[in-house]
Amino acid sequence: MNFKPTRPMAEIAQEYVKALWEMYEPTNYLRRCFQQCLNINPNPRLNQNMYFPPGKGIRLVAQLIWHQGIRRPAIRAQFWQQLWIILRTKPQFLNMYLGLCAAGEHFWEYRALARERITQQIGFDPIAETAPPEREPVLVEV
Repeated sequence: MNFKPTRPMAEIAQEYVKALWEMYEPTNYLRRCFQQCLNINPNPRLNQNMYFPPGKGIRLVAQLIWHQGIRRPAIRAQFWQQLWIILRTKPQFLNMYLGLCAAGEHFWEYRALARERITQQIGFDPIAETAPPEREPVLVEV
């Protein structure tokens, strides 16, 4: 931080991890990506499309189908349902939707890593159901 916080660092860390955990929760994230693609009004004079080279595009789609469409039961149905709706209603935004879904893989990994590292630094899991352990104040001679 480039400032000295007035609140306890553990409290700030706890709020940060909670925010990351909720914001990048997979079903919430996928819903936001889906809504973003549905809410875009295409400009007929502009080509508003993300382009992926064929090899990279095929690899991306295969990875998404494996990770989100097969491997993760918690989001499997949502992924397929939203993909189908995008294909039917906004096919021009399919690449954008798939790109946003792919970015989710990074965010989901990052939120777990941030939680793990912050847990190590503050000594307790900031979003666990139990309260953090009580700590004795450390007296420092000045």
